Amino acid sequence: MNLTPIFRASGLLMLAGLLTLPACFSNNRVIGGGGSGNNGSEQGAMFLTQVEWGRLVDVVDQDGALAEQDIVIRPDLRLGADYSLTVNPVTEAETLTILQYSQGTAGFDALLSAAISNLPTVSLKGPASPSPYTQVARNAAIRLNFSRPVKASTVNADTIQFWVGDGNASPADGRYIVDNDEENGLGYVIFDPTISGRQSAELGLPQNASGFRASFDSINDNLLLRIPTAVNVFDGRPEVLESAGGRTIRIASSDPLTTNSDGSQNLVRSMRTGNENDPYNGFLRDNSPPSIVGLFDITLAGVTDLGGEDRRLTYNLAEAVCDGVTAKVGDVVETADGAVLLVTTVNAGAGGPYEVDATLLEGTLPGLPADPSAQLTTRYTDDDAALQTCFIRATPTAATFPAIGLEQDASLIVRFSEAIDPTTVLSMHSLVLTNFETTATAPDVTAIFRQGGEFANETVGEYIDRLRGFHLPLNNTGTAPGAEFGGRVLFGSIEVADGSREFTLTPTAGFVDADGGGSPVFALAVRDGARGITDLAGNPLEFTGFVAGATGAANMRIDCAAPAGSAVKYLALRANATDEDGDGLPEYAGQHTPGQGVFTGRPVVHFSRTSDTANDFVTGNPPTDPLTGQPIYPFEPLTPRGAVVMALWRPGDFGFGAPSTNTAYYDPNEFNIDVEGFSWSPFGGVNDDFFPRVSLSFSHARWIPDETVDLTGRAIYPASGLQASLPFVQNVLGWDEGITETTVFDSSYAVRAVDVFTAASGVEYIPWPEFTELFTFRDTAIPQSIQDGANGTGSPPAAHGLGAAAGGFYDPGSVPSIGLSLLGRFRCYNVGNIEPINQFNSYQFVANSPLPAWRVFSAGGISANGDVITVVPDNGDQGGLQPTGGWRNGTATRPDEDTIYATQADFVVRVSRAYTHWFDFGGVLPANGVRGIVVEPVEAFQLPGTDLIVEYRGSFSVTHPANPTTAPSPLTDAEKTLDLYGDFNNTSGSVSLPSAWTTDLSSLEATATEQYRYFQLRISFVANADRSLPATLDGLGIAFDITP
Repeated sequence: MNLTPIFRASGLLMLAGLLTLPACFSNNRVIGGGGSGNNGSEQGAMFLTQVEWGRLVDVVDQDGALAEQDIVIRPDLRLGADYSLTVNPVTEAETLTILQYSQGTAGFDALLSAAISNLPTVSLKGPASPSPYTQVARNAAIRLNFSRPVKASTVNADTIQFWVGDGNASPADGRYIVDNDEENGLGYVIFDPTISGRQSAELGLPQNASGFRASFDSINDNLLLRIPTAVNVFDGRPEVLESAGGRTIRIASSDPLTTNSDGSQNLVRSMRTGNENDPYNGFLRDNSPPSIVGLFDITLAGVTDLGGEDRRLTYNLAEAVCDGVTAKVGDVVETADGAVLLVTTVNAGAGGPYEVDATLLEGTLPGLPADPSAQLTTRYTDDDAALQTCFIRATPTAATFPAIGLEQDASLIVRFSEAIDPTTVLSMHSLVLTNFETTATAPDVTAIFRQGGEFANETVGEYIDRLRGFHLPLNNTGTAPGAEFGGRVLFGSIEVADGSREFTLTPTAGFVDADGGGSPVFALAVRDGARGITDLAGNPLEFTGFVAGATGAANMRIDCAAPAGSAVKYLALRANATDEDGDGLPEYAGQHTPGQGVFTGRPVVHFSRTSDTANDFVTGNPPTDPLTGQPIYPFEPLTPRGAVVMALWRPGDFGFGAPSTNTAYYDPNEFNIDVEGFSWSPFGGVNDDFFPRVSLSFSHARWIPDETVDLTGRAIYPASGLQASLPFVQNVLGWDEGITETTVFDSSYAVRAVDVFTAASGVEYIPWPEFTELFTFRDTAIPQSIQDGANGTGSPPAAHGLGAAAGGFYDPGSVPSIGLSLLGRFRCYNVGNIEPINQFNSYQFVANSPLPAWRVFSAGGISANGDVITVVPDNGDQGGLQPTGGWRNGTATRPDEDTIYATQADFVVRVSRAYTHWFDFGGVLPANGVRGIVVEPVEAFQLPGTDLIVEYRGSFSVTHPANPTTAPSPLTDAEKTLDLYGDFNNTSGSVSLPSAWTTDLSSLEATATEQYRYFQLRISFVANADRSLPATLDGLGIAFDITP
């Protein structure tokens, strides 16, 4: 840290050095300060007068002389004739150069004043304020302006708090810089959320090039400034901010506030950080493209003092193979004894010795040092194209520099000139290691980059996209000879270091000889352009055509001394298209949305459906008493003496497949639909009521009731609905196979008339409690071997009259989850001996029959003898486990009825499931055969609240049809050979009985009884339904070894 006095526009500030603060809750550090002053102004009250934000810079004049350090300038300052902006390669601080003027001149002062004036301000809003909120760039500094100088010893993360994230739940680390204007009696505190590598080492804070976290959207706040006004050590407030005169901060009448548990108040400002939908990806404006930088050992041959801090250096590269890599203006030379110089002029190069002029930034260099070894950090440009391999580093180092004779498990390192967006660095898309064939020619995709023919002018992106992810060529009898099964993309983990400037690629299974031909060669391709690697602000790389190892020069090749053999394979699915390998056949089927190098699930869509008279398949008949013929609308489940009600809704009862919705009953877009809310329809108005505990659990029902009647009006299929003779759980599909219910709420419930709303159907509804979990209806993750729908006509039921319009049909007893009913189990816990006061609007399907049942139940009441009957959910002795019926006017009722509750279900498209065709390992997957799996983006870079679930299953035998070039094969065509569940549809070829789906691929490794050679993938995209954020898949790589 520079300890020299620095002139500021507001006065003279001495950077007092690093302070070890007494705060015990944070590692954040404070720089600077200033004395209390002698003008007496600090004796008045201290207010926060304004919060501003901008770019934190050091300022130099046209001669490079430092004029200001750590000041905030306008983020929209236009560069050009008056200003330039660079990054100090040593400190990583941004430096603003005021061109054409030296400090101390009127022109310099005018331009500096213009740069620091009119900073954007943060609006006076708190967490409860309506949007919009002030948007602050993620890497911006925030300046707090105070009406009095600030006591620097009281500035820390306890007294000036920044909280970030959804709900402002996480503290933000950063540097606090105190700048007191003693002359005018004002105080300033700057908070810098970015931490360089050097600052990290000095301050003990995590390195952070990005600054604040990105906001989730452009509407809600996610960054909170909070300044406590009272001490409470038990609430994380061991001290408060004070003025230089010892006064605590005061609250102005316009300040937004929050209140602590002890009643004290916090002064606050709510903001929104940038995100990818904002200019420059939500970061400060940045028009400088990034580049790769190389680190080269050099030997100094001469040092000439040119006066002041300027030196002339003569040097040679330590590795002669890289001769031709010349220094550029802005490069850095670091000597063995700690001197750091910035190259300002390149005098001689192209083969060495090299000569440059440089300015000393740190240390001393009076002449040629005793130890002449040094290091040159230089930026890659297109002029270095013949020496690309020199710009990557290997660890362990290669036998012959730079990359000949690598070890089999070596890693490759690429360093960039600035912080890179790590989500753009992907081992299957943008930083790609591949094994190519030196003798291959176009159109063979194993040919070297720009080999000739149709590949002569390809871009790096086109080269990467043509690389083979897997290999299963066909002929008219089956798999053709020479199939590699795996591909040529050697994907692996990517380690991010040094503030997102350095990336280390470690191939999952090491370097391999894909075809077993011997002496394999490799290339490392770096994708440029908009779809390639970018910096944080979204700027693409400044160069093109970087494919190290592909120049053809023998000394620039990348090879491995002892690569793994062809039994070790890399299989990569890279989401470039539904047809991954360009054979005209789709690798994927099911619910997915292809993009450019990325797959997502279906878009998040929220919609509601009602089971009322607006529905094509719901009758408008009221439920009637069979003896009196009078309507009898149920009170269950809101029965104060306790109740358990199990009710179902067929897909058609919510309009799925109904003519009015213009969809087929088996429309795949209407599978995997989550229920996120439920509302019931009151009959005869709403009476306010309260229940301490009510719950609702969802599952799929075993049944699909059919209300078809005979000529006498009697139900033909009375047993097709819920079964009251069984325990409640035996109505749940798959209960015996381990499928359980999902409880979507379990809470108190206040019934209030003010909550009534009118649905689009025109029927009034009132919501049940807010869900804490979602339930996936028509879920294709339930194996279709678990099926039911017995005792009826199948699905869709005959009563719907859909026929061919359904888009499919399942026979009775063979109906899987997509054709069965939504099943809800309501539990209402005992309140007391109180009469129910709210009735439920419902409809009866068969006028003169209680069956088939849409609901079965147990409910408390009063018997004819005046006995109080209480139902206790989940208590078998008190009607909680099996339907026992209820009580009406002292008479016990049946436990089953053919009445459906009028309900509005709120649905959301959240889960999407896609399936691949079957793949051939190339041999039985042996024990310990799985070498690793890479999913990109990695979990840390998936959008918040989303999930990507990859599952596998194996098969002993998968065969092609007689001629797979003319008939669809389960090994090449997902669309024509898979059904709605991803199961083989017996079109052509064969698939032996597969194993169960698993998230653990190693469970398919060979045992004494199970020997799998073939595998299939199921990919579930789970979106963030609240924020409409999709789960994404950029690449999926499986490395395995089929050596017996």
